[in-house]
Amino acid sequence: MARINFVVDDEQKALYEEYMNSDPEFESLSHFFRVAAIREMQEDESNETPTEILDRLDRIENDISELTTKIEGVNARLDADDTDIELLADEVRQTLQKLPQPSPSEVSQSDKNAEKLQRQFAYPIVEADHPTTAEELAQHLGEDRDDIEQAIEHLRSSHIPVVDKVLDDGKKHYFKESERR
Repeated sequence: MARINFVVDDEQKALYEEYMNSDPEFESLSHFFRVAAIREMQEDESNETPTEILDRLDRIENDISELTTKIEGVNARLDADDTDIELLADEVRQTLQKLPQPSPSEVSQSDKNAEKLQRQFAYPIVEADHPTTAEELAQHLGEDRDDIEQAIEHLRSSHIPVVDKVLDDGKKHYFKESERR
């Protein structure tokens, strides 16, 4: 192991020892000087000039600006999609036919419950070729089936009464709920 010697006056040595003794990290004066030398070399390697720091900050600012622009674009598209679904939901609501609810007297006079009577009321609407399935609504409105289903869910989440009935054809048919007959 190599040895390095250097000379300091007694006053300077006392300052070094005082500092070393105040910090439990250091075991001896030799250890203190080794750690100090290593830290100095590491600090020197990591020192960037002010110009380099400013360049890095400019790149970071540019990245943040680009991200902000992208986020604003995504938010605008999301807002536009919500607006589109709201508009489509309104078109779907206007297109749907009203499905009457049976009155209590109709239910009591029939051997069917209210649900079966309401299904019975749906058949004439379907037979009249009104668009009632998601596929038919999509074709009628020139929209995508998934968008129609989103619009129907939007109507329901907005507390607009939309009822669906699965009829004998096995398809789900959508209607606006109407008053009792």
